[in-house]
Amino acid sequence: MLEYDEALDKRMFIAGTGRWEQPCLSCEVFFSPRAAQRYCSKDCRNAFLRQRYQQNKTRNKPKICLVCNEVFFKGRSDKVYCSEKCGNKFRGKKWERDNPEKVKIHRQSTRQRSWQKYAVSRLKHKAKKLNLPFDLVPRDLEKPVFCSVLGYELDYEGKKSGYSPNRASVDRLVPSLGYVKGNVRVISARANLLKNDATVEELELVLADLKTIAGKKNEVGI
Repeated sequence: MLEYDEALDKRMFIAGTGRWEQPCLSCEVFFSPRAAQRYCSKDCRNAFLRQRYQQNKTRNKPKICLVCNEVFFKGRSDKVYCSEKCGNKFRGKKWERDNPEKVKIHRQSTRQRSWQKYAVSRLKHKAKKLNLPFDLVPRDLEKPVFCSVLGYELDYEGKKSGYSPNRASVDRLVPSLGYVKGNVRVISARANLLKNDATVEELELVLADLKTIAGKKNEVGI
């Protein structure tokens, strides 16, 4: 198969006939009244394009996706994502970095519209990060009015940023089982923080220590 520039060098005009003798880019020499014609037929044109596509495909160097770090070959030479999904994910994260205030407002409005949906989305991301089982849907999360541990009235809107003792929080009854149906409950952030990963024995020791300190304070009149 000839290259395009090579074919241009080999064409020749035949005086008296008004025709050009030129090599087809795909097969043999042919005669044509047009100097710009490069193929003797549509079949040759299609065969040439298919062959050139295969050559370009094999010449493609391996590229590494900026998002998932997978090696891929297809696409343009300046392509940096292995798929449309990875491209959208990269652009979405960039937009979040560039627009932190808009992201904050959007998350607050989402939390206020549907706390269960917001919580499940956050828990799914956390479970993936910690490599924990996850099978929750929004209706699996109940919305009690009060914390069953400390009695706080639970806050589901979360208008204030940062830690809030009475903010609704999802607790795992058995931490190792992950976020699965029957293993979660909604309590206050304060209660969740206190129990975190402490054992019953540790909490009893802390309680005993607090009682001892309270007794000493009473003795000295503090």
